[in-house]
Amino acid sequence: MNSTLSVALIGLCGVLVGTVISQGVAWRIARQQRRAEIDARVLSAALMLAVQEWRGHLDVALNGGKAAGVLESLPIYLAFAVEFVRLVDSGAPLTAEAIHRINQQTHQLAAELAALKQRRS
Repeated sequence: MNSTLSVALIGLCGVLVGTVISQGVAWRIARQQRRAEIDARVLSAALMLAVQEWRGHLDVALNGGKAAGVLESLPIYLAFAVEFVRLVDSGAPLTAEAIHRINQQTHQLAAELAALKQRRS
């Protein structure tokens, strides 16, 4: 009888361990799927924002408006928009400092791209 009880306890432990592992794997997969969905949503929103802003600046540049001048490439607008949408999506406070930080990163990227372009020409 004692060996029957031992076998039953071992079986129960196996079931518990299997359940915990299965739940852990299911949780991890669901978490990765949620993160992928969020990333896709952020990228979609950022792309729409970047294209709209770029088109607006293009119109101003083509019409010789006050802000006419150098028009950055679309990837620069996209880089700003991705960071901006991530900030908004994170729920973090939308502060002037946060937007300034994103602006600085974007300007640095634009300067690096311009320098790279100049070196290659």
